[in-house]
Amino acid sequence: MNTAPAEHESAVATVLRQLVLPLFPAALRQDIETELPIIALQAHQVGVNVLVAESKGLRFSEAVMRPEFLAMGRIYFGASNLLQWQLPPAVRALVRDLLGRAFNGDFESARRLLFAIASRKDDPEAALLRFLLWVAVRINLLVLTWRNPGPEARGSLQEAVDHAESTLRALLEGSRQDLQAADFRPLHVLVADALVQLRIYDQLVADGLLEVSSELYEIVTNADALEVVRSLDAKSAVMFHPGESEGPMGSQQITDRYPQWFPSANALEQGRSRALRKRLTVRSATNRFIDVVQEVMGNCP
Repeated sequence: MNTAPAEHESAVATVLRQLVLPLFPAALRQDIETELPIIALQAHQVGVNVLVAESKGLRFSEAVMRPEFLAMGRIYFGASNLLQWQLPPAVRALVRDLLGRAFNGDFESARRLLFAIASRKDDPEAALLRFLLWVAVRINLLVLTWRNPGPEARGSLQEAVDHAESTLRALLEGSRQDLQAADFRPLHVLVADALVQLRIYDQLVADGLLEVSSELYEIVTNADALEVVRSLDAKSAVMFHPGESEGPMGSQQITDRYPQWFPSANALEQGRSRALRKRLTVRSATNRFIDVVQEVMGNCP
């Protein structure tokens, strides 16, 4: 199979061809190769969406809540939901291998390339990568706090994620030589900085809540609910906790955010009704993406 990039190929297609395709089994590469032009076009469209949000001065965490940036919201909430997808054995083996290589630092050159592209100005593909890098920081924080939903319930996780966007932009506006240094791991820097900020914010919030018993009760209740939600499979989780929003979410809004699970609002309502009747809300799921991540993390030295 010819994997050489076309003369005018987009940066996204080049990244996928050079960095992502080699990670997949040979049997799947041809199918992905065929879809690359469509994937690149869709990526460009989302990138334009991100550029518009940036031009309006919106933080990423604000944009993903707004209906005019639905494509960004689908990526943001879909990435979190992906952690609870149940994986068949063959996919679990592939994910386990990729995660092990990532923890060993095998993909650092690829990460530096992503940061280099993301530093470009007025480029939809660069804007998309900035957004995806920010989403990656949030996913890392979710993974690191998965067994402790308190920071998310208290709002500390969101504060740290907003801080990470500012840090990311400062990093991208800095020296390109620093970004490309062989011993510099920019994503690790972002995650480590966000984790420090998360702990600072969370301690401040926890100290303040000791004096406000009613709010403390509500947050403890929310943390308990999140712990249950995090034990579920991906589809069940979003039926009962579709993610943060600026107000109550109706069935159609949830359907718009998660079209991979619900073809219609009626399908969502029927699924929720069935789940309640079968008490699926208290049945823990296994063999999910997050389970594999935690397994690999536990085996790392």
